[in-house]
Amino acid sequence: TGPINIIPDLGLGQEAGNYATSLSEDGKELYIYRRGADYDGNIYVTRQNITGQWSNIIKLNDNINTKFWESHATLSHDGKKLYFTSNRKGTIGGFDIWVSERDSVDDWGPAVNLGPVINTIYNEETPFLSEDDKTLFFSSAGQFNMGGYDIFYSTLLDNGQWSVPLNVGYPL
Repeated sequence: TGPINIIPDLGLGQEAGNYATSLSEDGKELYIYRRGADYDGNIYVTRQNITGQWSNIIKLNDNINTKFWESHATLSHDGKKLYFTSNRKGTIGGFDIWVSERDSVDDWGPAVNLGPVINTIYNEETPFLSEDDKTLFFSSAGQFNMGGYDIFYSTLLDNGQWSVPLNVGYPL
């Protein structure tokens, strides 16, 4: 079968400013960035039911969404961690990468900044995880780069910290 338009299921209408950012490993949760009217952005989720229909979008809780800009969410393959970009209070630079863990009642816990190894005084955005969740890919304007935004990767170390990011290099 071909592609299916799920927009009518989501309760979005056809307006611009809605972007899919991550799909769960089982294909049943779709995370969506939605541009707000007040120069902010928020992260939403829609879930597919057993008949294949998608729910209306649900705005994630206040641990994820603030009055600042949240975007570029990516879900770990086990569904327990959500990495996202925000310029909320506590950032090191413009936009930083944050992580939140899903709790036992299926809600997102307090977001934690990934810290100065990953985040710089400039912008870090668009986090994506490798299939084993041990390599984080992201774009940065502040790491050692060739100019503008370059793509970097960092490896999750045995101690739970992320390694110093490496530039994936030319031509990417």
